[in-house]
Amino acid sequence: MSHEEERLALTETVRSALAKPISGGSPRDVLWTRLAREIGLSALGLPSSCGGVGGLTEIVLVMEEIGRALSDVPFLASTVLAAPILAEHATDHLAKAALNDVTAGHRSAAVAFDLSGSVVVGPSESDGARQLSGLVADVVDGMTADVLLVVGQVAHEDVVLLVEEGGAVRREAVPSFEPGRDLATLILDGVPARQLSLGPDAQALRLSALDRAALAHAAESVGIAAKVLDQTVEYVKQRRQFGRPVGEFQAVRHACAEMFIAVETARALVRQVAQAADAGIGIQPLACSSALHYCSEIARSVCSTGIHLHGGIGFTWEYDLHRYFKRASLLRNLPVGVDTHEARIRGALVGVDQ
Repeated sequence: MSHEEERLALTETVRSALAKPISGGSPRDVLWTRLAREIGLSALGLPSSCGGVGGLTEIVLVMEEIGRALSDVPFLASTVLAAPILAEHATDHLAKAALNDVTAGHRSAAVAFDLSGSVVVGPSESDGARQLSGLVADVVDGMTADVLLVVGQVAHEDVVLLVEEGGAVRREAVPSFEPGRDLATLILDGVPARQLSLGPDAQALRLSALDRAALAHAAESVGIAAKVLDQTVEYVKQRRQFGRPVGEFQAVRHACAEMFIAVETARALVRQVAQAADAGIGIQPLACSSALHYCSEIARSVCSTGIHLHGGIGFTWEYDLHRYFKRASLLRNLPVGVDTHEARIRGALVGVDQ
C-alpha cells in the first residue's frame, strides 16, 4: 500500500469513527477511546522509539477530520502538543510514565502556555522539584486533562515543568461562545512540579509546540471550511426558488466555486508545509504561522458565505452552521491561536525590512 493509500485509509477510518453513533458514557470519552486505543492515534507523530507512527502529514489529516466533525476529543492538546514534550524527556522516570499512559490512551494531557508570565516558579530543589503559583487562562482541554505541563519563564528564561501527580490544581471552566471546546483557567497555589527543561532547550520546545499548534489549527480550519462547503452545495441542490434549485442560479454557482477553490488552496498549503517537514526539511515556523493565518481567514469566509447561501435557516440556532463559524472564530483568541502567530509574522516582516 502506497503512502497516499495509507493516508486515504487513515482519513476514512477517522471520519467513520467520529461519525459512528455513541451509546452510553460521555461522548467525548467514547470518541477518544475509539481514536486513541482502537485506532492508535494517541501516539501519532511521535518517534518510533516511543512507539510512535506517522508524522505531521498524518496529524493534519486527523485534525482536518476533527474540524469537519466539530469534535472535542483531546487530540490537539494531548497528542500534538504534550506528547512530543514528554517524549523529549523520556529519560525522566515521571515524564516516561506519563508518556506511556498518554500514548496508550489511558490518560490525556494538556499544555498550559503561560505567555503572560503570571505564574511564579519557586526555587529548584535538589531533585528538580519546584512549586508553581499563579494562574494560566484558556488552557485547551485543561478541564479534563490528567497530565499537565506548564510552559513558563524563570528569570526571563523559558522553563518546561510537569505538574506532579496529586498536585492540587484548581480548574475553572472558561465560558465560550463555542461550547464544544474545552477551555479552562488553571489556578496554581504552591503546586509541586518537576522541572524538565530550562533555557534554550525549553525555548526550543515552546517554539516547536507553537509551530505544531499552528499547523494543527490550520488543518482544523480546513476541515471546518470543507464541511460547510459540502453542506452548502447539498443544500443549494435541494432548495428550490422560482421553480428551480437555487444552485442553478449563476451567482450561487460562482459563490460555491469560489468556496471550493478557497478550501482546496488552503488544504494544499497545509499539506505542503506538513509534507516538507516530514521530508526532512524540518518545521518552518513562518510557514506554519502563515498557514494558520491564511486557513483561519478562509474558514471564516467560507462559513460566512455558507450561512448566507442557506438563507434564513443558516441563522437558526437549531442548524449547526453557526457552530462551525464559532469554532473557526475561536481559533483567533487561543494562546496558541491566530493572534499569537500574526505577531510572529509581523516580527518576521520587520526583520526583513531591517
